[in-house]
Amino acid sequence: MVRFIYFLAAFFCFPVSGNALEWWWSDSQSKRFTLSREIVVPAENAKITAALVGDFCELQLFRNDILVADIEAYDPPLFLNLESGKAKETITVKIEVTAVEGPSALAGVFQIGKEKYPINSTWRISEGEMQSLGEVSAERAAPNRLPEISPFAEYNQWREALPSEEGESLKGIGPLPKGFEIELIHRATPEEGSWVSMAIDAQNRIIIAREQTGLIRAKLPKEQTAFSGSFEVVENTLEECRGLSFHQGALYAYANDSKGLYRLKDSSGDGLFDEVTLLQPIEGGAGHGRNDLANGPDNWIHAIQGDSVKVPEGAINRTPAEPDGSRELGYWSRLSPDGKNWEILARGLRNPYGIDFNSDGEAFTYDADNEGDVGLPFYRPTRINHLTRGTNYGWHQQENSTRNMPIYAPDTVPTTYDVGRGSPTAVKFGTHSNFPEKWKRALYALDWAYGRIVAVHLLPR
Repeated sequence: MVRFIYFLAAFFCFPVSGNALEWWWSDSQSKRFTLSREIVVPAENAKITAALVGDFCELQLFRNDILVADIEAYDPPLFLNLESGKAKETITVKIEVTAVEGPSALAGVFQIGKEKYPINSTWRISEGEMQSLGEVSAERAAPNRLPEISPFAEYNQWREALPSEEGESLKGIGPLPKGFEIELIHRATPEEGSWVSMAIDAQNRIIIAREQTGLIRAKLPKEQTAFSGSFEVVENTLEECRGLSFHQGALYAYANDSKGLYRLKDSSGDGLFDEVTLLQPIEGGAGHGRNDLANGPDNWIHAIQGDSVKVPEGAINRTPAEPDGSRELGYWSRLSPDGKNWEILARGLRNPYGIDFNSDGEAFTYDADNEGDVGLPFYRPTRINHLTRGTNYGWHQQENSTRNMPIYAPDTVPTTYDVGRGSPTAVKFGTHSNFPEKWKRALYALDWAYGRIVAVHLLPR
């Protein structure tokens, strides 16, 4: 199984000027060794900072034999401020290194005042000699953080992204990456309703699900940005289709309020979906409900469900609950195109709205937090999850009781990336876009609460 860790699109490299930061490792065969050096504090209250990262190794950082940081093998880079020392004081910095299976290496730099002390061959080593393994890429040296959401911000900040006047383009809350622009294509009319999902068919027509009832369709222009046409109603019975996906000439629709997964076909060729077949009824509530669909590399239809949705009778369950355990809520499932086979692949999700596969065929989602837990010790932020089969993602809900399994529990799996406060909706890889290569590999996650798109770049481990 390929696991993924992450870095964000906005790169802030290690604080080293001149020569680029380098990876280093011992030339001995030992799996464990110690690095150390003495650093003299130049002045009273001089600022002391450290940046440290390890690939396929565990690192323990000591200052004067006092442990100040413990970095596990797949952790993101560590950036920290150390307590300042007295003028002319000699500080001993020590790093205990333990390799795990893989091409191990570490990199780092310490700074006191204006002086920088990068890890290199001048450091003392307990086993062998230090050898350089090449430069550290900007991506690996990036801090994995988003701008903080104020603890006083309400869940309505999406309004900040709206135009202030008719005809004005969308503003966006934050600056866009270089070369990207936001353009307003069309503003929905009251008759077109509120929109919850969309798909594009083989004729380059966009199908949009209205939040209340039905599907509407229009052909998008190829050359001009402005949309001058109107939408036509092509289906008007299914309620709140949060997931739409074309597969083998049919449109699959996950109708949340109609409580089922449907297959739609145009049997007469008049452009309307006149054949609507219920493939699988799905009982349960509609709040954290029947959400997105995606075509999997296995040629099945994959679905993502929130914790209001029950597991259908007769489903093959790859991750059943423990005896007397909480029921399997919030799960990832797949359905054969003929509708005859339904499998539950993973559970323990709260309200993941979107699902998509990267170019390696790995599935990802963006799961919700429990906003009522904000500020509490067991609060778990909204997060990107790499979906793997047979796993439990740790969210359990029973009558009058909700709880998260702690992230260190051995029977759950860790998050891929903690986004923070927000309200997850769709996710989509840029695989089929015309973006530059770096951005084609990114996962784009939509946050409804704060009106933003989060671009997450993934590194396989």
